Amino acid sequence: MSNISYFHNPLSVPLEHRTLFQKLDICAIENPDKEAIVLYDDTRKRSSLTFGEYQIQSRALAASLIEKGLGHGDRVAIMSPNKLEYVISMMACLRIGANVINIVQGLSSDDIAEILTALKCNALICFVDEDPTISKVASIAIHDIFTIHKPKEHLPHFREVITIGSLVECERSRDHIHLYSELLSTGHTLEKENLTKSEKNVQFDDDAILLLTSGSTGKHKAVQYTHQGLVMSAIISGQVIKANKDSRIYNDSPFTWAPALCSGLCICPIFGSTIVFIPPAAAVRDHSVEFLLSVLQDEKCTNAILMPFHLYDIANSEDLLRNHNLTHLRYAAVGGQPAPKTLAEKILCLIPWLKLVLYYASTEFMVVTEQVLDRNSIHLLPYGWMEVSPGVEMKITGKNGRILQLGAIGEVHVRGPMVFQEYLENPKATALSVSRTGWYNSLDIGKMKKNGLIKIYGRKGDAINRATDTFYPVEWENVIIQHPLVSQVQIIGVPDQRLYEELCACVVLKEHKDLDQKRAQIERWYDEQWPPNADGLSWKPRYTVFLEKLPRTRTNKPDRRTLKEIAIAMLGLKL
Repeated sequence: MSNISYFHNPLSVPLEHRTLFQKLDICAIENPDKEAIVLYDDTRKRSSLTFGEYQIQSRALAASLIEKGLGHGDRVAIMSPNKLEYVISMMACLRIGANVINIVQGLSSDDIAEILTALKCNALICFVDEDPTISKVASIAIHDIFTIHKPKEHLPHFREVITIGSLVECERSRDHIHLYSELLSTGHTLEKENLTKSEKNVQFDDDAILLLTSGSTGKHKAVQYTHQGLVMSAIISGQVIKANKDSRIYNDSPFTWAPALCSGLCICPIFGSTIVFIPPAAAVRDHSVEFLLSVLQDEKCTNAILMPFHLYDIANSEDLLRNHNLTHLRYAAVGGQPAPKTLAEKILCLIPWLKLVLYYASTEFMVVTEQVLDRNSIHLLPYGWMEVSPGVEMKITGKNGRILQLGAIGEVHVRGPMVFQEYLENPKATALSVSRTGWYNSLDIGKMKKNGLIKIYGRKGDAINRATDTFYPVEWENVIIQHPLVSQVQIIGVPDQRLYEELCACVVLKEHKDLDQKRAQIERWYDEQWPPNADGLSWKPRYTVFLEKLPRTRTNKPDRRTLKEIAIAMLGLKL
């Protein structure tokens, strides 16, 4: 059995039965004046919430929610940008035993109404000020809910709307629409006896919070976590990113996404860490690296949750980096997509005291692997081969669902206390993804070797089938990124009448000029990397296209579907 692609790393701590709000209450007693959340807005204005304030305000809002008839088992949707009001609302809902439904930004009013209907939501907490897009969508959604959709007919479960900010008077005058600020103020004066009873009634196997998938493969799926699943996900994630009570952790993900929740908002009360957020849009805007570096410096961040594009920005901003003091920064956790080794090497050269933590994660199971690298070990360890995190089981299976031998490439499955409970109101999708024994099929492709080291090659659907060979893009991307002219690269399969698919390299150059000359130079270099095989075919990409930037999904991951459409159009190929 020791030669099969299966590994279990036992938990180093007991399973946690306490809830997130119970952990917060402990932090509030021990360190009431310590900052829990630090938040910067687009103007770089700083606001914060101490552990004591976090406890008091979340309990006050929870008391008002109970007074409005909300409680255990109710489903409360929250639609908000990164605001302290979101943090307080989430914790208040957890205190009363409500199930928090995170509504991602960028949805239309029809999408929002559809989600509220499908998930049988009882209430909506939404932000309606400052951002005109969010305000418009929220106002339309509220209008649709209480007029067009007529709750009693189409949304029989729906009862309350709570607005963060203010609506026009005609909306405020409607029954069952409340101002967040008024509920918070009133909650401070209410007796807390009913709240205390509600808190005691919450158990670790109750539904706690729900995250929506990106919807890139169709409809959004609703990923449900219990209180214990949420807490255990954060414990495992915190261990991976090296969090402790003295940590100050940088994170710029939207609050309604898994990275902000699991590696930020939940780590805060569990480890007693301070989490520092900047607006998500600032992280991807041009020249935002100065904002990032300034916050890392000024907040004396010890840890950072980063995407590979952050590393590209930092690596290409050496002058800015020299002007910022990052000596407090000890760990940078990088996930979401593979980070090329050459990029990691450059970052560790520029910040020699830093340790990079490569991790593998998903909305359905949060963080489950890690590889810690410093400027020396990156040259000694096999890059990208990660250890299975404590508390996690992983296996690699073939097409028949059976576990493969070590060293074979197959589908990655995960099991453990951090795996989600179900796709809410979607038993068919749950049955297709989770086995009767609790294994979640990630639909990612990977390989395992001795001691449980695992390497992820990408999505099963991203594999390229050419003639009799199957290619996994990351292997070619790791080679091409080493070319001195190349800044970024993604490999896709494009249609070929004879071989079914051919490899196409989509390249962002360091300088987007003299394209024909550079294409010829890169393609000659291909010949050196991939000489012809015994069958006369080479593994080199047949096509190379140059783009000024690569498309990304809503969650900032590579959008290979759109990229494929762009490349096919540029090459004049037919599907």
